[in-house]
Amino acid sequence: MKKVIIPLCCLLSSVGIVNAQISKVDSSLQFSGSADMYYRYDFAQGKNIGTPEAISLGMKQNSLEFGMLDLKLKKRFGSIIANAELAFGQRETPDASAPPSYNIQNLTATYEVNNKLSFTGGIMYRYQSFERLTSTDNFHYTMSWGFLNQNFIRSAGIKATYAFDEKNKVSLGLYNSNDSKNGGNRTIASPGYGLSDICMQVFFIDPFGAKGLDVRAAIWIEGQRDNGWHRNLQLRYKLAKKWNLGFDMTQLSGADSLVAVRNYNSYVGYLQHSFCKPFSAGIRYEYLDRLETDVISNNVAKEKYSTFTVTGAYKIGNLTLKAEYKADMTEDKNNNTPYIDKNGNASTKAAEIVMAAVFTF
Repeated sequence: MKKVIIPLCCLLSSVGIVNAQISKVDSSLQFSGSADMYYRYDFAQGKNIGTPEAISLGMKQNSLEFGMLDLKLKKRFGSIIANAELAFGQRETPDASAPPSYNIQNLTATYEVNNKLSFTGGIMYRYQSFERLTSTDNFHYTMSWGFLNQNFIRSAGIKATYAFDEKNKVSLGLYNSNDSKNGGNRTIASPGYGLSDICMQVFFIDPFGAKGLDVRAAIWIEGQRDNGWHRNLQLRYKLAKKWNLGFDMTQLSGADSLVAVRNYNSYVGYLQHSFCKPFSAGIRYEYLDRLETDVISNNVAKEKYSTFTVTGAYKIGNLTLKAEYKADMTEDKNNNTPYIDKNGNASTKAAEIVMAAVFTF
């Protein structure tokens, strides 16, 4: 009898421990978000507002404007986690000429099979990019060319994530293609294509014993008529207690049978330093070359951009104040200069200053 009772008691005690651990999991409705305002001054006195290439520069000119309100909801139902994120305002679409609107950032349900394997379905980012549309997720207030040229980084789909341990994991997903003719960075599904896009991303933290190094790589293959092959590599390294270094490489090889052949290579470097607890400063340098061939007119546009951004951030509790200077330069072999100077003449250069306030809750 003892041989039966003792193992039974051990089993019951282990079950009790597991139940206690599950009961400690927060199953309440979690609510968070952010809101931001900005002032932007274009040294061309706003003449670049509305041009496609000026998207990377900012939004409205010489006025205090509302950026975006981001609302996040999270709720756990046992092994299922539901997430919803809604965005309202101008920043949710990088089109400076578009009126303020709203968008679904994320709307997902995740089923945790165990502590290693999980499945997620819904509307989500295809992969975790270095920058996000939400201003609170980025150190710099403006977004890089590399991020904006990706297009459709969010879409409906399903993905599986396997965590080898707390630091290393891999995800593989199938997504619904988006039709670029519908424009913008919006989540517009094309039912006729189904789950035709494939995206895989791997995460390695402290690989090969390199403490402070975070490596992420993604491959995204499109299955619709905007056929494309995206490749992304991210490196993050903590140089010292107050220094952080980052690098993002994104490449696209693609072709649209109706409009254009599209290719681009983006290389973005980040360097940040924390001078004290509330104040930090960062530099972002990016280089992008882009090739577009219009199959109707057979016009070939070859563009090379170099963009330099300096940002200072001062944090007061949940409020972060940011001041930023950004300069864009381009070389266009076909003389299709994308910018306009203050006199209304075509220019290969543009510059702006941005001051922003970002509040998290």
